[in-house]
Amino acid sequence: MRQSKFPEEKRIQILKEKDELQLTTEELCSKHKISMGTYYIWKRNYEAKNEPVEIERPFSDDLKKENNTLRRLYINLSEHNYELAKFLNK
Repeated sequence: MRQSKFPEEKRIQILKEKDELQLTTEELCSKHKISMGTYYIWKRNYEAKNEPVEIERPFSDDLKKENNTLRRLYINLSEHNYELAKFLNK
């Protein structure tokens, strides 16, 4: 069986390069002189080896606080709107 000219580390580097440089698959394949089929096989094998990792969101606590504040404001405005509608329908 023919041995690949791309070691595992180089394959992973090529796969990551697509996201880092925001290249299309076609551009990446022509740059490294590989077929699109080869790219997708590498990608499938790489994703099978690595389980998806949850992305850490540094601002999640701030967003949760802001979301809770907005919910409280919405509830207060809804109650106020309900009272006004009740008053106008008398």
